[in-house]
Amino acid sequence: MFSKAAYTKLAVWSQSSTFNGQIRWNSTQPPTSSSKPVSPHVGFYKTFTRPIAKVLLMATFTYQLAYWGWVYLEKEEIKLDKSAEVQSLEKQLADLTDGKRNTP
Repeated sequence: MFSKAAYTKLAVWSQSSTFNGQIRWNSTQPPTSSSKPVSPHVGFYKTFTRPIAKVLLMATFTYQLAYWGWVYLEKEEIKLDKSAEVQSLEKQLADLTDGKRNTP
């Protein structure tokens, strides 16, 4: 199934890149079992920083989307109000100009 060269590369890679079943990525020091314990405060931030950041990012996105929708609807409402006011004023102007023409 594998060629001898591919099998040799795979075997060398698997032996050199794993330590206790974990892949080591450019580590400078081997893991030691006598490392000092992590404080609960630091552990909390190591565990929950990424999820909290994702929640805040999604909340900001949701707020911006709702704000954009609100501004769009408000703009349309103002545009309709202004159009109705312009039509009313044009009608009033037409009535006044027709009344001026009819009176001698």
